Amino acid sequence: MRPFQYRPIYPRGVTLHGEWRLKRYTIVRHTAPDSESHGEWTDFEPGRRLAHAALPSPVHAAGRVGVGFVIEHRGNGADYIVLGWWDRENELPVRVFVRDHSPGAAWRAARGSESFCVGTFRWLRSSATPTSAPCSRSARARGRSRTTSRGG
Repeated sequence: MRPFQYRPIYPRGVTLHGEWRLKRYTIVRHTAPDSESHGEWTDFEPGRRLAHAALPSPVHAAGRVGVGFVIEHRGNGADYIVLGWWDRENELPVRVFVRDHSPGAAWRAARGSESFCVGTFRWLRSSATPTSAPCSRSARARGRSRTTSRGG
């Protein structure tokens, strides 16, 4: 087991999936070459498709405003996609998708005790504040304007 080390978190702007607006971030393991810190990460596309398929429908429903985030993490031993969205006034459903670093491994939903890296908690704590989380009608309106006016 390796000791925990903070990893850089890079904002990648807002991605659209249908009517969903998702802020996209990437996290790179501390041992990754610089080339993995940049670019579009096309090898994550199958995982992105799984994540997008997990988004609820309809996009806009009671307590759901169609905004969320996706974190793509190049980890040690596996890659992860963490998907979250605001729902039911003040809840944050989260789905995790994993691809092991073994030959021929495919993206799949997390199972058993698999989850997201503790470093993601740092991001969630700093980004999911009461003013950015749609916990009330006025906070949702502020969050919606913030989401649409900032690129990431």
